[in-house]
Amino acid sequence: MELYYQLIGNSFEYVFKEFKKQAGIEVSLSNYKNIFNQIYLEKLNHNIKIGNCVHDFLEKIYVNNINIALVTSSEMWAMNLIINKVEIKKYFKVLISGDDVIHKKPDPEPYQKAIKYLKVKKTFVFEDTEPGIISANRAGAYTFGIKNKYNSINDLKQSQRIYNSFEEVDLGDIIFLSKNSAKK
Repeated sequence: MELYYQLIGNSFEYVFKEFKKQAGIEVSLSNYKNIFNQIYLEKLNHNIKIGNCVHDFLEKIYVNNINIALVTSSEMWAMNLIINKVEIKKYFKVLISGDDVIHKKPDPEPYQKAIKYLKVKKTFVFEDTEPGIISANRAGAYTFGIKNKYNSINDLKQSQRIYNSFEEVDLGDIIFLSKNSAKK
């Protein structure tokens, strides 16, 4: 499981190549994907929840009319399952999954697409993986690293600021940044 946590945030294809190389398994990408998705779906159907501080944070952003995007390397089906199950879909103006881009994180394309759809020139990003932080930085975003129990192995040092949870984030700073970002 440690290897999986090291690879969180990377494209499915990259994770597959690393598992294959490090575990010495011989399996096709399609077979691996089927097995992974079956296990992932089972886990999502039983063990999915987010902390109250995330809901509270998203609600504060929502009531302050700050448009936000969700950018994930996950496939669209998984993203939709998760955001519907934890009831956060209403908070996002834009949803970008790994299926929506040709080049996955750490390439800047996912965040460039979100920035384009949000119609802003400057933005800030909360990220919990190193590939995500690299992607956001390459897209020109101000990045906040967010630690969680799954990403302790990830290096978040390339973000401009690191938080241990959303409880630590000062919404006043975020509102100031969002209101002072240049609109197109």
